[in-house]
Amino acid sequence: MLIRSRKKVLDYGFKKLSLDGIDFQDSDFSIQATIAEKIKAQISSIAKPSLKVFWIVALLHVLILGLTVYFDK
Repeated sequence: MLIRSRKKVLDYGFKKLSLDGIDFQDSDFSIQATIAEKIKAQISSIAKPSLKVFWIVALLHVLILGLTVYFDK
């Protein structure tokens, strides 16, 4: 299970990988480090949490509270 999830993450990273802005003529160039850095950056950009779920739940609570007050009469 763990290997399958790692494979999916790496597949996603390689699909989003772009090597356009890389200077291959640099003497300190390491393809392994460059690819690892690019994949980590892509994965961390999609892994950032969003407050959208929090605001949806908060809105639902307020809506339910309003409906209970309205229909309680």
